[in-house]
Amino acid sequence: MLTAGRPTPRTRTGRRRTVFLLHAHRTSGPAAHFVGCAVDVDARLTQLRAGDGPPLIRAAVAGGADLKLACTLSGGCGNSEPLADAHVCRICRAMAGQAAE
Repeated sequence: MLTAGRPTPRTRTGRRRTVFLLHAHRTSGPAAHFVGCAVDVDARLTQLRAGDGPPLIRAAVAGGADLKLACTLSGGCGNSEPLADAHVCRICRAMAGQAAE
């Protein structure tokens, strides 16, 4: 949860971390979502797509899931709660809009 007045957590080098939501699209079955935190989101996404990550993400990638960056939230790793809800995934919202047409 975002809390006003709290300083943004930083790494030991003083760099700010960004929370991110990944949309893992699979050809069959529902999409999966993963929340992560990194100083360099692009570099971390490259690592995750290469299969270098937590077991659930490795399994999704091994199963052919396409990892897409759905959104980011500044404020550090403690602010991941708002992204845990799939309703914030712009990719899912766009797909639901297309299905309704």
